[in-house]
Amino acid sequence: MTHLTVQYPSICMGTNMNFHVLLPKVRPGVFENEYVPPSKDFPVLYLLHGAFDDGFTWIKRTNICELVDTYGIAVVLPDAGNSFYINAEHGYPFFSYLTEELYEYVQEIFPVTKDPKKTFIGGCSMGGYGSLNAVLKTTNKYSKAVLFSSAVSLRASAIFVNGFNGHMPTELCDRKAVKTSDFNPLYVLEQESFICDPKDISLYLACGDKDFTRSDNEKLVSLLREKGFDLVDLLDEGDHLWGYWDAHLEDALKWLLDK
Repeated sequence: MTHLTVQYPSICMGTNMNFHVLLPKVRPGVFENEYVPPSKDFPVLYLLHGAFDDGFTWIKRTNICELVDTYGIAVVLPDAGNSFYINAEHGYPFFSYLTEELYEYVQEIFPVTKDPKKTFIGGCSMGGYGSLNAVLKTTNKYSKAVLFSSAVSLRASAIFVNGFNGHMPTELCDRKAVKTSDFNPLYVLEQESFICDPKDISLYLACGDKDFTRSDNEKLVSLLREKGFDLVDLLDEGDHLWGYWDAHLEDALKWLLDK
């Protein structure tokens, strides 16, 4: 597995941006530590972190590096702070960065596919929220999304983030206004204001019974099915913790790759 830490000057963000790329080995080298350059277009997963974390947390807290080699998939790990991956009026345009500039930059620089059918997105908590928005509000970019304990309840998320003296976009802090806004994916689904075609998107959703997002994820499951999305839902035992997401990560990768 090759791990690259990338910094580049982002036009969209107006500053240097950092992200990590994990590339699988292509074949064993003659020597144990021999570097073998990639030689094909890998399927790619954009894997989004949650609040108070960064992209590297996936490397520290899960077995994603081993899984990259096992299943032959490239993984992109962006850094996004507590942005919730939205275009903030008084902040950075993280949604555009993620779904447009970074998407195109990765395809041009790294040996990954340009086929939307082999391009995936996923994340935990805030990253699950960002992943859901990405598939609902774009077309012909991703075919599958993995949603671990998605923070679709912005009310609960605001309480959680503010409880730890964290910061989140001001657009998401007005709990009454956000309930009926396009920042609320549950409202977007209810109003059918998404722009994707449900027939083109498959989703894998996992959320534990002790998770503070559980009731909203149950509502999300119901809405996704009602609107015609293909869905695998694992509403099982567990909490809002890295151990839970890591335990489901390999199964999610198998599902992405039809293994």
